[in-house]
Amino acid sequence: MAKTTKKRGRPAKKKSKGLGDRIEEITKATGIKAVVELINGGECSACAKRKAKLNKLFPEVVYNLKKGIATKEQKEVLKHIGLNKDKYTADEADILEGVYNQVFHTNIRFCRNCSSSAKEWSTVVLRLKKLI
Repeated sequence: MAKTTKKRGRPAKKKSKGLGDRIEEITKATGIKAVVELINGGECSACAKRKAKLNKLFPEVVYNLKKGIATKEQKEVLKHIGLNKDKYTADEADILEGVYNQVFHTNIRFCRNCSSSAKEWSTVVLRLKKLI
């Protein structure tokens, strides 16, 4: 019979999606999360919603190894969304910002309601067009 080996040490750490995950790590380490779960009798739904919102507002930026060079997957995403539009959905704009931040090693966020950011947004789209 084959012997199974068990890995020792810390369990594999899951990849952080953003600020919400970071805050959850801190509340776990300090014991705050355990106290809240004890009081609530389980997981706190408000905490989960807050975590998801913070992850979306402040995502973890994973930069490309070479600045200014898009990966094959990033190019496919840009082609799929299309860069010749006048308007983008909120999800499309989030994806374009994410790709831009990864490729050019930045961490920008544009207000989609302000007309003052229209010029900056057109610059982002222009730089992304050059990648494909």
